[in-house]
Amino acid sequence: REMDDSKLQVLVSPEASHPTIGLLETLSHEVKNPLAGIIGAAQLLSMNLTPKDNKLIDLIVEESRRIEETLSHIGQFGEFKPISKKPENIHLILERARKIASYGFASNVVIKEKYDPSLPNVLGDFDLLLQTFLNIFKNSVEASINGSIIIEVRTFYENLMSIKNNNGESIPAPLNVEIRDNGKGFSKEILAKAFQPFVSSKENGSGLGLALVSRIIREHNGWISIKSNPGDTVIRISLPIIKKENK
Repeated sequence: REMDDSKLQVLVSPEASHPTIGLLETLSHEVKNPLAGIIGAAQLLSMNLTPKDNKLIDLIVEESRRIEETLSHIGQFGEFKPISKKPENIHLILERARKIASYGFASNVVIKEKYDPSLPNVLGDFDLLLQTFLNIFKNSVEASINGSIIIEVRTFYENLMSIKNNNGESIPAPLNVEIRDNGKGFSKEILAKAFQPFVSSKENGSGLGLALVSRIIREHNGWISIKSNPGDTVIRISLPIIKKENK
């Protein structure tokens, strides 16, 4: 595929790896313990709250359990354990990510949506794809300039990309999700290794978000790329679709 060289960009191949990936297993184990405490505390709080407040408690518990499940995958990051894939509507996943983000780190952020409602389903893991988009949204928010950020999410069909799976089979990935923000962008040095673990431009960043994102997308036989200039960063994810059977 011909690429636009007018912007900085980095592409991730399905074979990408990192020698320090085993450290994620320890991090995963350590995070699970406080998560269990959060779930328990939230459930205790729910006993004395109004039904309206309990909706937020339910969200805390549900998302904590989802994180636990995600961590079970990260715990075997080097050899990602088989994920459970089923037909999923990409727009339901994106809407869920937007809703969760709006309750927390993106409460004051404008998220614009431009969806193609005719897109077919993807064969994927809802929770892992949800985590992918949440991580990207969070990166966009943290890249804001003067506290102002606009995120644009676009879905579209473009049959230009094919990915080779572990068996060497070429799989088309025509379902595209682009997430664009007007933040400060990536420096050339950071962009060149943006998907490696423990690489971050943020002072207190862990550098795990995009590393996890790239791993999840590879497990879905997909592709991820970044184009970035100050004030204009675009992350594109290309995924296979479920073909409709002819009747």
